[in-house]
Amino acid sequence: IRILKIKRQAPNHLMEFKAGEHVTHPSLGTGTVLRTEGVGEKAKVLIKFDTCGEKWLIVEFAGLEKI
Repeated sequence: IRILKIKRQAPNHLMEFKAGEHVTHPSLGTGTVLRTEGVGEKAKVLIKFDTCGEKWLIVEFAGLEKI
């Protein structure tokens, strides 16, 4: 029997992001967190994406993963 360990992340609305962290988005690609506002479900993050510049995203709906 093989046991696989899977690294699971907290749901997005429970994750906290900090300036300087690198993230990936399903359609916007990779980027760097520049700024955050708020906490919890309504928290927003400003991310500078490698391909499309700066975007504000609501953490709850963004689908972000830390890399």
